[in-house]
Amino acid sequence: MRVRVLHLDEAIKDFSRVIGFDPDNSESFVGRGSARLINGDYEAAIKDFDAAVAQAPVDSTAYLIRGIAKIHLHNGDDAAKDFEKSIKLSGKSPVLLQLQVLEIESRINEVRRQKLLQNPLIAD
Repeated sequence: MRVRVLHLDEAIKDFSRVIGFDPDNSESFVGRGSARLINGDYEAAIKDFDAAVAQAPVDSTAYLIRGIAKIHLHNGDDAAKDFEKSIKLSGKSPVLLQLQVLEIESRINEVRRQKLLQNPLIAD
């Protein structure tokens, strides 16, 4: 399931339905957490990523994106731990991980920009 630009609320509902049917589906928690992260609901996103890593503790992506959410909450120490865990699990170099973080942040900013263009009265 992919999160479509500007349809984040619907994506969150869809992921929630899947989780309701299959609460052990860690990928749905990562998907819903990612949509919540883009929407700026960082605490809810972290809870979803917590559920994902509890179910799939070897999912390097869940640690990576949870770290990004923690940075947005100014929790750099915990974010660094998540990034270190993601590096260890994925086998990627820190430089590649940093590039991945920058790419994710770029996508988040692009979605937010498109939302603002579509509805300029929305403000973060």
